[in-house]
Amino acid sequence: MTIVLASQSPRRQELLQRIGVEDFKTLSLDIDPRRSLSRGHGALHRKEEVRRGRRALRAQ
Repeated sequence: MTIVLASQSPRRQELLQRIGVEDFKTLSLDIDPRRSLSRGHGALHRKEEVRRGRRALRAQ
């Protein structure tokens, strides 16, 4: 099973490799990391991020 890492973060990739996960691919999503759910974006913001992630996966 391939794990999809929705991040280009080298640190997250390193952590996966450290615990022995080799079968993963990275996906770059168009999400502003500075936007925080604690700033009132709530459920609508999360739903939009999920939609973007699904579109990105289908495009692969």
